[in-house]
Amino acid sequence: MGYYANISGSKVIQNIVADSIPTIEGNWIEHTYMHVCEGFIYDSGSFYPPSPYEGWILNNTTLLWEDPNG
Repeated sequence: MGYYANISGSKVIQNIVADSIPTIEGNWIEHTYMHVCEGFIYDSGSFYPPSPYEGWILNNTTLLWEDPNG
């Protein structure tokens, strides 16, 4: 079994568990992250949740969102 995320632009629009890559239309990416959900962002091989608040900045090291005002 594997995990497959359907990506539109950079957003995960569907995530499934299957024996092989889905044959239904879409941009399917195989991954190993159980926590990936619809609405997550995919960038350069990494998945991260959407920003919790407008204006927050993604820390590329921790893949966590940070308040720009500290």
